[in-house]
Amino acid sequence: MPKTHSRAIWVKLQQFLESEEQQQELLAEMKKRLKSNDSHTPREKKEINPRKRFSDIEITALDNVYVQSNGKPSRAVIETTAKALKLAERQVADWYINHRRKEKQGVYKPGQFSEPAGGEGGDK
Repeated sequence: MPKTHSRAIWVKLQQFLESEEQQQELLAEMKKRLKSNDSHTPREKKEINPRKRFSDIEITALDNVYVQSNGKPSRAVIETTAKALKLAERQVADWYINHRRKEKQGVYKPGQFSEPAGGEGGDK
């Protein structure tokens, strides 16, 4: 910062400190702003619902629909599935979004929840 600029700021600050009138004006302006802000209410925090764990039946149904729709169920299918399972549409849509991601990562295999509980082949 150039010295002349610093000097100009310093001079203005000294003038302000010496002028009681300017200080009173600033104080009045600050009080006015504080009063106008009193009516402002802070935003309420959004309530976060606890995470819902899907039951085995819900997972099996969602997995079956995933397989039938090749991972991309239509909005109507999501609505119907949500109503049938008594879940929110957003929960159902999010399940499909998450499982498409998991399939891409190789963590989820479509139809894996539809297989019999004992698995294939059993103990040998």
